[in-house]
Amino acid sequence: MNPIKDDKTHIILTSRIRLARNLKDYPFTEVLKPDQEEEITKKVHDAIDSWPDTYTFYPLKQVSLLSRLHFVEQQWISPGMMERTDGASFFLREDKEVSIMVLEEDHLRLQAILPGLALEEAYQGLLQVERDLDKDLDFAYDRQYGYLTACPTNVGTGLRASVMVHLPALEISGLKSLKQSLTKMGLVLRGFHGEGSKSVGGIYQVSNEQTLGFTEQDYIRRLEKAVLEIVALEEAKRKELYFQEKIKLEDKVCRSFGILRNARILSYEEMCHCLSMIRLGIDLSIIKQENQLDIYETIFRLQNASLQIQKQARLDQESRDIYRADLCRRMMKEGF
Repeated sequence: MNPIKDDKTHIILTSRIRLARNLKDYPFTEVLKPDQEEEITKKVHDAIDSWPDTYTFYPLKQVSLLSRLHFVEQQWISPGMMERTDGASFFLREDKEVSIMVLEEDHLRLQAILPGLALEEAYQGLLQVERDLDKDLDFAYDRQYGYLTACPTNVGTGLRASVMVHLPALEISGLKSLKQSLTKMGLVLRGFHGEGSKSVGGIYQVSNEQTLGFTEQDYIRRLEKAVLEIVALEEAKRKELYFQEKIKLEDKVCRSFGILRNARILSYEEMCHCLSMIRLGIDLSIIKQENQLDIYETIFRLQNASLQIQKQARLDQESRDIYRADLCRRMMKEGF
């Protein structure tokens, strides 16, 4: 039996496109005056209100810290935006695939996240959002440099494209050479929540580091090609582990299975590691699911803030870990 799947959805989880834009005739966010923040927010609000799609508006100063943490965990806003509570806000589309951050590092951060390898689809959808905004707003643009942004690393296209991938086998063998190869290609391997974050459960973001010199479509094509090459490397490493170190691999998977099936206290980090090993075990037919278990969704759903939102109660660390272990035991009983 071939232990490697033909499709790539077991490794490629989501695709994200983010566009940074600023309004002409306004200073960058860091030096905006309160009345200018209100003007920008109102202009964006008025533009979005005229659209047929339904967006929910979240002014961060009116939102609890727990809810802001939940927004970050769900990747609707950036970690850096969580602290910008004075004038910052964001709009979330009803399907939760598109969010529009207002007064983050730039005046606007437009973001689309879709499942699987769907960079072009996410880009085209977000491009339509940008065009709709452009009907009412005047973006800061220079003929030579492109879109002007608060950070020089975003000047040009203002595009950050990224793909979330599950790389447990490459993580086991080491990612140093992969990171070096990506750097030479103008790409970077980041953690679960992007720049400055760590990997969670063997999940990484591969994204472009350059934004100037090529078109948006060029960056998307380069990233997609690199991601498919990474998938091939991960599949090869999985095959190597399966045929050369099968007993050790089975041991990692079965230990993880036992922990999630029986643990009474479970940290988020330990849960993610175990879920990663179980997902690898499922992909390699080491263990079999009775009912479909979305491990990626579970990693999102059982983060610290999101767990408390689900429980509808504020919990200390130990209480969170106890509740998380309880949910995982139920999940394992239903799924296997």
